Amino acid sequence: MKPTNKEKLLNIFESTIETEDLRYTGSFNEIDYYSLMCKAASRDLLYTLENCNVCMFNCLYNDSESIIMMISIPIVIDNKDGKSKHIAERIMDVVELLENSFVTIDYMSSNEIKEEKFVYLIAIKKL
Repeated sequence: MKPTNKEKLLNIFESTIETEDLRYTGSFNEIDYYSLMCKAASRDLLYTLENCNVCMFNCLYNDSESIIMMISIPIVIDNKDGKSKHIAERIMDVVELLENSFVTIDYMSSNEIKEEKFVYLIAIKKL
């Protein structure tokens, strides 16, 4: 049986906790999204979930060990049947998935990078 998106997300989260050398130490206000995605991809830790790319890193948030989740959501999806969801709906789908997977999220923000044609959603969960 194929795992659900919630199961996939929780598996990625658990494996990130165990990968102690994969850390984000930068500012949460000035994230270099492209570099982080490349860093995750170079270690084969870039995942696809609901037409989005997902990567996670260990980090320190408010003096607590945490996991930062970065989700890149394409602004436009070429859908052959013409029933593509608006970007706002897709963002809400991802937020709902996060809420259903983790009871609490300690920090969440989004940033649209028009040049890259993505909305980046950042979520931090304390351990």
